Amino acid sequence: MPHRLFRKTLVVHDGSKQADRAFEKALALTLLAESELHVMCMSESPPRFAATIDEVEDHKEASEAFCDDLAAELRRQAATVEVSLEAHFQYGQNVETIVSFIKDHHFDLLVIGVGRSNVLKKLIGKGGTMAQNLAHVAPCTVLIVK
Repeated sequence: MPHRLFRKTLVVHDGSKQADRAFEKALALTLLAESELHVMCMSESPPRFAATIDEVEDHKEASEAFCDDLAAELRRQAATVEVSLEAHFQYGQNVETIVSFIKDHHFDLLVIGVGRSNVLKKLIGKGGTMAQNLAHVAPCTVLIVK
């Protein structure tokens, strides 16, 4: 029996142009490999020191609405080439969140865009970018799309 290229692909998406390019590549690979395609919409965690609970709830509602809209658009794009897409929503824009999700759901390919989006700006430090860190610690193949 021939070995499948990839079985489960995860794209991390934050709404940026870089993430859009990563999604395009993942969609093409999904067609080639006949694999499952999943997208993880990342959102900043609710504020730690909010003045009111309403501030936290407003943040959650806005984040979830953004991710719902993003997932609907990505599903529409995937449907044009007859690919089904499963969307996931995660708070916490960090490497540990993504790695845990990969392990828990047994992904064998992670596709991530690189650039200077607002999300990635917050993650760049002396330890490198999120993409660089994921390339080192993710328990699966990582495709970094420029």
